[in-house]
Amino acid sequence: MRHTTQQILRVANETLQSLIVTAPPHADALRKITFRVSGRMTAAAGMVKISTSQISLSRPYFEDPTNFEDSLKNVILHEIAHVLAPPTRALGARKRAVHGNAWKAAHIALGGTGETYHAMDLAIGYTRRARTQVNCGCGCGSPMNLGPTQLKR
Repeated sequence: MRHTTQQILRVANETLQSLIVTAPPHADALRKITFRVSGRMTAAAGMVKISTSQISLSRPYFEDPTNFEDSLKNVILHEIAHVLAPPTRALGARKRAVHGNAWKAAHIALGGTGETYHAMDLAIGYTRRARTQVNCGCGCGSPMNLGPTQLKR
């Protein structure tokens, strides 16, 4: 049986409400979080827009009963940890530490695994958008997999 958008949102909101009770120091930040479910997300199971504290969850991943039962809560906690420990850029660093030590500590403190990636398959009937392998343009020649939007740039 496939899980519905309403079921996914119910689990997300129940998880959030329990965190508000069990993690009072973060209650104000947690109350600002909203959830949405996207039918187009096939590359990631979850995503957060930090500026608005809106977390998007992938219907193509969580319609699947196994993913729903085994991974949904961890993905929700993963994205909430991003809200509580936003990406930082170290002095002189070119890239932000999206899954740095502060994020990992927050994820584990919330009850998550601290893992940054998942190994879930999409629910039956969904496919990932095609990716094209090209050589890096900097001259190093290393292969890169680009999606349709990135390929246009």
